[in-house]
Amino acid sequence: MGTRSGIGVKERCRLQQDRWNGDSHRIFAKVTGVGGVPAEGVAAVLVRVSALGTNAATTLRAWSPGASSSVPVVKAPMNADASADAIIPVASDGTIAIATAAGATDVTVDVLGYYPNGPEVENRSEVVSETLIMPMTELGSSPAPVPVAPVVPEAPAVPAPGAPPEGEDFVGIGAEVGYESMSQGAIQPGEIRTVALNGLPAQATSALVTVTTSDSTKKGKLRIGQIGEKVNAATVKVRKAKTRTAILVVPVVGGTVQISASKKPAVQVKVEVLGYRTSALPLKARGMSARKLIKTKFDGTQVKLSKVTGIGDVPKKKKKVLAVILRVTTKGKGADGRFAAYAVGGVDRGSRSATVTAKGKTTSIVVAEVGDEGLVALASNVPTKVRVKVVGYIRR
Repeated sequence: MGTRSGIGVKERCRLQQDRWNGDSHRIFAKVTGVGGVPAEGVAAVLVRVSALGTNAATTLRAWSPGASSSVPVVKAPMNADASADAIIPVASDGTIAIATAAGATDVTVDVLGYYPNGPEVENRSEVVSETLIMPMTELGSSPAPVPVAPVVPEAPAVPAPGAPPEGEDFVGIGAEVGYESMSQGAIQPGEIRTVALNGLPAQATSALVTVTTSDSTKKGKLRIGQIGEKVNAATVKVRKAKTRTAILVVPVVGGTVQISASKKPAVQVKVEVLGYRTSALPLKARGMSARKLIKTKFDGTQVKLSKVTGIGDVPKKKKKVLAVILRVTTKGKGADGRFAAYAVGGVDRGSRSATVTAKGKTTSIVVAEVGDEGLVALASNVPTKVRVKVVGYIRR
């Protein structure tokens, strides 16, 4: 179903908020008897629900018509797109219901799979992957959320060099420049460019990255992931002549991604790799309002420890969080250098991480795995002032 294209609805429309008690701006999506889903015998469906072009911060909810409760599936900021997956029971007429909490938005519903009738799935209703993620940052200004495309790659989980302990499959590498288009020229309108990302092993199936777009000739969109499979590519908006940085989860194959611009802009692109996963499970990255972790000075020899669990939305229990996403602002005091964040009890993986410049401030996004007692280690190899904020985390 797609309201923008008029698929599965009577005509082009937008889903609107209920304005008063009894108002019923709902959309009922038919999810059985289409594609590979049987017309009968379906207890629940795994759907991907997307909010597109919202005009207010909102939450999309889904449920089986006639059920007593609904599931909050997608949280979307104003003027943005967001997607998430959920398992929703199906009504006897083969439909599920969708409603929005505020404003108006276009909506798409894609069926990813179904559950046959059976006691183990009846009345099951749960969000299975959360795909709204992280700040889109014009560095130095306040962040605003952007969506992340869901990742459903199929590749074996093979231990990578420097991989985490057995049972884990996420590696936080701090930050490493994976690709810059300057060497090959701007991504041209409609071009699909396959690039290898530095810092990724061939076994990686998904990666947490920052994508910085600059020098765009016109406004438009950029897609990154596996372009041949639309659901496996993340989309970011490109502004004419402006530099913007988005944090995304993208699917990777053999250490590579595909990047394409829409039909209007030519744009320069830089991709920095923050971490990666080696299993077929979705990488569950969550964004949050920035919360201060530390503001201090480093003399170039110190290592300082900070507890990150329980800060803001970060789970208090270490077993629920793999890594934190940090926004690091440094101000050098005479020499260029490197600032690193890594797990206490773990190792500094030696990546570029946050940069320190001799003059002026530099803002970087880095990932630090969470170590013993929920602690991360912070260190700089040159004297610098540092302000660190937690802006997200990676769930187990």
